[in-house]
Amino acid sequence: MNDSNIFNLAQYSLNLIEQKCSEITCAEVFFGINEYINIDIEENSIKNSETGEDNGVSIRVINRNGSLGFAY
Repeated sequence: MNDSNIFNLAQYSLNLIEQKCSEITCAEVFFGINEYINIDIEENSIKNSETGEDNGVSIRVINRNGSLGFAY
């Protein structure tokens, strides 16, 4: 996923929150992308290797009463 796609998805999320939730005074959308490589070495040889990517989205909102909501 490139930066442009992430920005568009974040903008869409914030617009949706604004349209659907008139009680929300503040909203935050966070995207996380993590690429990793794991290599297990045992007795000077590679026992196992793994590559992967983790993606995550979290949303935090605050309503007019000051209540906080968070989802990940």
